[in-house]
Amino acid sequence: MLKRIKTYQDLPFEEGKTYATKLSTGEKFTLKRIIWRVYGIGENQTRKMLSFEGTWENHPKAGVCPLAIERLIPDRVESGEIEVCEHCGKP
Repeated sequence: MLKRIKTYQDLPFEEGKTYATKLSTGEKFTLKRIIWRVYGIGENQTRKMLSFEGTWENHPKAGVCPLAIERLIPDRVESGEIEVCEHCGKP
């Protein structure tokens, strides 16, 4: 038997938005700045996200704090459906 599973696409992070964290508390983090690393010179430049800076929703007095990229849950949008085997999970 085949079953349909929705697929999702992660949206890019945006400064000024609030995201949930992957921490056990699921606390909210408002992103103030994305820190980028630039590789290359001229037209051959590529950028990579290094970390975030922002404020904790429940602790605004802590000020601006750093946070690793893998700690935030990006917003997602539904991108379609695929059919998979309900026994083995393969498309």
